[in-house]
Amino acid sequence: MSWAILSWAILSWAILSWAILTGLFCPGYFDGVPKICGTFVQNAIIEEVKKAKYFAIIADATPDSTHMEQTSLVIRYFKFNELSFSIKERFICFDNFFGKTGQEIASRLFCLLKELKLDLKNCVGQGYDNGANMAGKYNGAQAVLLKENDNCTFCSFGNHTLNLVGVNSAKSCNEAIFFLVLYNKFIISLAVVQKDGRF
Repeated sequence: MSWAILSWAILSWAILSWAILTGLFCPGYFDGVPKICGTFVQNAIIEEVKKAKYFAIIADATPDSTHMEQTSLVIRYFKFNELSFSIKERFICFDNFFGKTGQEIASRLFCLLKELKLDLKNCVGQGYDNGANMAGKYNGAQAVLLKENDNCTFCSFGNHTLNLVGVNSAKSCNEAIFFLVLYNKFIISLAVVQKDGRF
């Protein structure tokens, strides 16, 4: 081993030890960093959406590992350059929301759009899975949004069915199952370490 590599390893170890001993890496120190970065990225995406003016929303809800219902919101829009344009689909946020009826879901979507300072009249499309509470013709979230904005056309999720196919296919592959179990244990161990404050 060369002296340069050895001295670099010793210096890195010394700096890391100093940082741990002085409390630079104390639990909770970096908790705000992901939120700040996420807000910055979200604001940049919203500015792109406002420049494009028209957008479509895609929403889906699923329970997370702690069995809390999380709704994910994605926005699709055109991004224009001087010479070309492209269709962008961007994840905006997760929302812990427990409403199950079409009216409750639509009301929450209205609130999210208002928080993001996006005007519903510029929403020209909406996409959900085929659940009655989302896609229902009379009482689903899509019907409620359509009453507020008749240009907000509903399109059913084709990719939701594809996602179910992928999940069921992964269950038949032992290597995938082993990997996902191992990954889940790793994530849980990180959560325990962060909760206990041990490194």
